[in-house]
Amino acid sequence: MQRFRSEDGYLGYIGIIAALVIVAILMTSSVGLVGGSGSGASGAATDAAAQAEVQHAFSALQRCARKPGGSYATCNLDQVIENEPKLIPARGHLDVVASSGGAQLTSKSSSGNEFTITLNAGAVTRSCVKPGVSPCPASGRW
Repeated sequence: MQRFRSEDGYLGYIGIIAALVIVAILMTSSVGLVGGSGSGASGAATDAAAQAEVQHAFSALQRCARKPGGSYATCNLDQVIENEPKLIPARGHLDVVASSGGAQLTSKSSSGNEFTITLNAGAVTRSCVKPGVSPCPASGRW
């Protein structure tokens, strides 16, 4: 394996590998994290990302409530993000309202769709405001 053949004008294997690494870095830097792929000024997420965000936030809320001395009432957006740091980009479009009886979490997408998980007296419901617009089913429940 030759590293460089300047007399033939070819980049060697190392040069090709270096170019591929640079392209890979550029491509991954243009792809956002969960919630970072939106185009709105507030960093709003796409519908699929908003749906995933609210699911991650619900898991983080449950972890917060299970901490010693914790309850849903003591968990807010800051504690949810502390339990799930990948939600930091969602801060502008993720809402968490919690009480002793449950919680409601909503993630707003750049399309105007909202994905909500509501916990009330142990019952969990998942809804969205644009039924029939993927990934929101026609029933408005997911």
